[in-house]
Amino acid sequence: MIGRTVIITGASSGVGKALAERVASKKAKLIMFCRDGKKAEAAREEIIRVSHNEDIHIVVGDLSSMKSVRTAAEEIKKKFPEIRLLVNNAGASYTRKIITEEGLEKTFAGNYIGHYMLTLLLLDLMAESEPARIINVASQAHMKIDFENLNGEKRYKMFDAYRYSKAANILFTLNLAERMKSTQVTVNAVHPGVVKTAVYRDIGGFQNLAIKMMWLFFITPEKSADMIMPMLISDSFRNISGKYFVKGKAAIPKPGTDNETDREKLRRLSEKLTGLKL
Repeated sequence: MIGRTVIITGASSGVGKALAERVASKKAKLIMFCRDGKKAEAAREEIIRVSHNEDIHIVVGDLSSMKSVRTAAEEIKKKFPEIRLLVNNAGASYTRKIITEEGLEKTFAGNYIGHYMLTLLLLDLMAESEPARIINVASQAHMKIDFENLNGEKRYKMFDAYRYSKAANILFTLNLAERMKSTQVTVNAVHPGVVKTAVYRDIGGFQNLAIKMMWLFFITPEKSADMIMPMLISDSFRNISGKYFVKGKAAIPKPGTDNETDREKLRRLSEKLTGLKL
């Protein structure tokens, strides 16, 4: 990975930061795509200290804002001539329904639409840099998308919104892999494990109690990163594309999640919302 440019979203904490430390230790040129510049700078200093690699850069962008993603993508393209790896890792979940300035439910906007946009805006650059890899962090918690409830039109449930966004990441992976099959740009999705991260910090009530009871069984961000790293660096993943991985093995998405109708619905919706055609 020496000198190769790697982008990791959500690289200032959790799994993203653990991955960033490992990538930096391989002497890659690391771009930390983060929402909070101050928090990212503190993480950058720590990663430099651990990895002894100072070729680490911060791009500030809010994945839940399409305008912000476009601005950040332009900054990346101006500053960096090649991109070999893109890890769409950042994720969030909200206890109450939040609609963004652009009219999208914030979980879906940040976990999926922002990554969809960032990927497509950088795709030409990645194709010019091939071989290249795109890794979309999904979740085993994914569920069949209710396209009539993406903005919480019927009801808003925190975990349903999160599950829809992670299913979208898987469907996007399959769609994009199909598009890129004649190139050396591979696209795969991965379940990072049930990780001890801040995504659960705002959960209250019974669900909070249940999480506390299960906390000892959750894995650390470091263990999750160790599980994901082979997908970034191993030659065994060089020609694998369009797969969803759980614990290092290709897995089948949950029943009902992956079907041609929903993949096409998601593609059309994503293109309509963003103006970026897959």
